[in-house]
Amino acid sequence: MRPPKAIVVVPGLGSGPWDWEAVIALSPPEPPVLFMDVTTPSGRPGRDERWLPAAVAGRLRDGLRELPAAGAGPVLLVGHSSGALAVQAFAYLHPDECAGLLLVDGSHELAPRVRPGWVRRIGRFLAGVLVETGLVSLAAPAVRRIGVRTMSVRGRDPLTAGERRRHYRPRVAARRMADGWVGHASLQAGLVRWHSHGAPEVPVRVVAGTARVGRRGTDRRWSAVQRDLAVRMGDPAPVLLADAAHLVPLDRPDAVVHAIGRLLRAGAAGEAAGQSSGEHLEAR
Repeated sequence: MRPPKAIVVVPGLGSGPWDWEAVIALSPPEPPVLFMDVTTPSGRPGRDERWLPAAVAGRLRDGLRELPAAGAGPVLLVGHSSGALAVQAFAYLHPDECAGLLLVDGSHELAPRVRPGWVRRIGRFLAGVLVETGLVSLAAPAVRRIGVRTMSVRGRDPLTAGERRRHYRPRVAARRMADGWVGHASLQAGLVRWHSHGAPEVPVRVVAGTARVGRRGTDRRWSAVQRDLAVRMGDPAPVLLADAAHLVPLDRPDAVVHAIGRLLRAGAAGEAAGQSSGEHLEAR
């Protein structure tokens, strides 16, 4: 496997590049860290066909081709929360274009949830109403502030009040959040079925926060979920952080950078081994 041209982060629902500033600050300048969003800003939220794994992987692949810094080479994909679902779909379908996969507190289900069609239709309708009436735009900054307090051990939002309004109030941001909120159920169900056939043929690392915000101790249920994800994705040693909650990039950016470094070193070692093998064959 060639070394990655870029590290591409797919943030979780309601998150963005601003939550990864500490990770970038601790990272070396090369390869560059880029960001992508696989939700869609228009149309009815969460249309089932748009959220099948193949469709999501296709959107991610098309987006990568539009990023000059990604070049023609493989990329190292980092997915946080629901973003971990998108990068898994890409790794399964395009392993030759994926130098490695880092799942940061990734969304995961032990078994697919069967949701009747009428439930999905009602969800799409309600999401559309919330967007068109502007309720999502009005509530989003406050939801963001509450979310950081409840999903981070540190509880400190890197965004100011003005920045929260700027990032979360625009209608396009509301549409994207609604689309992801409704659509990820279809993506997750599809991936659970793919997991039954084995892990993708790329290096994978799992990093998760297991702290209970506001309470002492570890969330044992979430720890079990993350261990199951690691087993299914081929990571024998997931990193479970007792001093981090769901927003791992805010709580433990150093752990994220360390995991990225492990994947980069694994890729470099694999490339060197391949070159040595080729030189040996030529010598013979």
